[in-house]
Amino acid sequence: MKRTSVITVTTAAIAASVVAAGPASASETWSTCPSNSMCLYFNSVEHGLGSYEHWSPGPGYNLSDFRFANYGNGSGYNYVVAGNAAAIDNNTGYTLWISDGSGSEWTVPAWYRGDLSGISNTLPNNEYYFGIN
Repeated sequence: MKRTSVITVTTAAIAASVVAAGPASASETWSTCPSNSMCLYFNSVEHGLGSYEHWSPGPGYNLSDFRFANYGNGSGYNYVVAGNAAAIDNNTGYTLWISDGSGSEWTVPAWYRGDLSGISNTLPNNEYYFGIN
């Protein structure tokens, strides 16, 4: 009987630890962005980032030419990147620019990591170009 109680208590303690920890945090997913790359993610940080695509810094990219090809948690996989990204990881030492296609450009500081709304509230799901400054 005592043996069953110990197993039950241990099992309950482990279950409580798992529940208290909750799902893996979005910050654990940031490590998927390769070194010296800029990554765009399908979801916001709050929603677990999802699929992503990455580039080395360059003079300019039209995001309509790319799809979210890295599975992440699967959401957004194979969607066109332009108009569908919610988060960004500038995993480079360079300041980048990103544009919504209207002629407006915003600066993405080196090492910035977060939702596109942190750069401009008009950028999430409305980004079409990016490049290095």
